[in-house]
Amino acid sequence: MMRLRIFAACLAASLCAQPTSDLGIFEGQSDVGNPELKGSEAFDSARKEYRVTGSGANIWAKADEFHFVWRRLTGDVAISATLRFAEAGGAGHRKIGLMIRQGLAADAPYVDAMVHGDGLTALQFRETTGDITRSFRFPVVAPTRIKLERRGPLFTLWTGREGQPLQEAGAIPMKLSDAVYVGLVVGSHNAKVIETALFSEVSVESLPKAAPALPLLGLAHAGIRVSDLEKARGFYHGVAGFDEAFDTKNPQGGIVVAHFKVNDRQFVEIYPGLKPDDTIPMTHIAMYTENLDKLHKMTQDLGVSPTEIKTGPRDGNRSFSIRKLPGQSLGFLEFVQYMPDSLHVKSVGKSLSDRRISRRLEHAGIVTTDLDAALKFYVNTLGFRETWRRGNPDTGNVALVHLRMPGPSGDYVELSNQTGNTNLTRARAGTAAHISLEVPDIKAAYQQTLDRGMTEDRKPPRFGLDERWQFNLFDPDGTRVEFMQPRDPAKSGAPVPSR
Repeated sequence: MMRLRIFAACLAASLCAQPTSDLGIFEGQSDVGNPELKGSEAFDSARKEYRVTGSGANIWAKADEFHFVWRRLTGDVAISATLRFAEAGGAGHRKIGLMIRQGLAADAPYVDAMVHGDGLTALQFRETTGDITRSFRFPVVAPTRIKLERRGPLFTLWTGREGQPLQEAGAIPMKLSDAVYVGLVVGSHNAKVIETALFSEVSVESLPKAAPALPLLGLAHAGIRVSDLEKARGFYHGVAGFDEAFDTKNPQGGIVVAHFKVNDRQFVEIYPGLKPDDTIPMTHIAMYTENLDKLHKMTQDLGVSPTEIKTGPRDGNRSFSIRKLPGQSLGFLEFVQYMPDSLHVKSVGKSLSDRRISRRLEHAGIVTTDLDAALKFYVNTLGFRETWRRGNPDTGNVALVHLRMPGPSGDYVELSNQTGNTNLTRARAGTAAHISLEVPDIKAAYQQTLDRGMTEDRKPPRFGLDERWQFNLFDPDGTRVEFMQPRDPAKSGAPVPSR
């Protein structure tokens, strides 16, 4: 009776590992989702190669069917492999890849790195049990070697060609509790077909703890210079709906900075004085922290030459900056701690107009003159993590890279690759060095801007390559203000492709 109960439970949940004589470095294998055609694994110890077969309708939507060769692990982990289909043809969305999964149920949370039959490369993920699957797609086509890494709540994909070093393709924030199943995946995208894949140079390793992250809490503000303050007010207050919470002035009474409030912790700082020959209106980007002294010491130890900590004579906040920014056309990065007697803290709960189209400054764009140098600065030195990149189909070069800052906010910077562009115009710079504001409903936000008079040469919201609905406005001096809806295909009405 006990044996029958165990068998029934395993059959219902598809949780039982298939017995095998040699799984190499793995512990078990399973047909997740109980596909009609069963998969298999064979390990060639002489060649150090895994031959894995699998079927299943798909690895997508709210439940999966595929064959999984796995090992249970806890903590930070990385798995890598050289991989290929055994035969050409088959469904365009047949899949082979690597997976880190919460459990073996068909609807379990997971993150995977998948190479499709047509070469599409993506990070797929299901955040909670029974949720839909989402994905990040990358401009990499049919890599022959991939790596999937879990470090805390961050999962990162590396891709490359056989014999070449791997390069980071992107990352997503996602929480899985221990223990997790880590392994190799084959899915045919056709319940009546078995696909075969070969995995070699397979490595699964536990990772040492990462260095402490910078104690950043999110974007504080972006500084934008304008030629006419009254026209800027008409845009940032009249159209975007932000209240001018307070101004800081020079001894003569002239406005140095007008502070337009997004929320109690985020502002758009507008600086009068843009000249006709100034190419880039954006002056700087600021991030905030609750421990400026600790952050300052950490940046000193990183060797990025931060300025001394000072208390602002006008706004009352403590701050420092980094002014040597490799490969970037940005004045400086500022780091701020809001102090109890500062103008910012005194305005908490005030100047939060219901006319605000957005309640969150999500990211800011930076013009880069040397993308590789800028990436090394943000990723290798400051600990930002790449979450998405877009290629230029005409040149084959990287066009945009999103880098998520350390900390809980999810705020990020967007690097615009202008390497080699010696004729950067105000129009191009204003498009690249921009701010992006999150909105809950892209159609409602767009209609608000129309109702407020922004009707000339308007383009309706579009579904971008980063799988988000978005539209753009430009302030009177050409700085782009992007409005974006959070990535949630189930709620946004965005197309959900069959994978």
